Amino acid sequence: MEICIYYLTGQWFKYNLKYLHYGGIMSRILVVDDDRQFRSMLHRLLTDKGYLVDECSDGEYIDDFLIKGEIDLVFLDMIMERRGGMESLIEIRQKYSDVPVILISGACTELADDLLKTAEHLGAVGYLQKPFSVDNLFGLVDTVLHGAS
Repeated sequence: MEICIYYLTGQWFKYNLKYLHYGGIMSRILVVDDDRQFRSMLHRLLTDKGYLVDECSDGEYIDDFLIKGEIDLVFLDMIMERRGGMESLIEIRQKYSDVPVILISGACTELADDLLKTAEHLGAVGYLQKPFSVDNLFGLVDTVLHGAS
């Protein structure tokens, strides 16, 4: 279902009702992680805050979601079985350079630090080390999506 909103500029804009929230358009977040329980937990936390959330279990399926142009942010696990986070991050940067990516990892701290440095060089906008606090999660989401500091 679509509605039309008329702006003072004299242009008509169409928005799908399912994306309207609190007077604005909801952000859509893609969670990519091979751990189903973690995906479900992150899905629940994000939807409780009003975000639309899609999930996939592997980097191989990211294109299926990003090609539509509706994803505003990607949470990407660094270490997955079939296609890991680094390979997926490179592909996202090449094909969808405007979509911000936050990396997540449960790797040991030393490995995570090395991965983080490489990932930042490749264009990741943030990083969360598992386990992380809900405050850190939403602080990073707000900063990336809304410019909050």
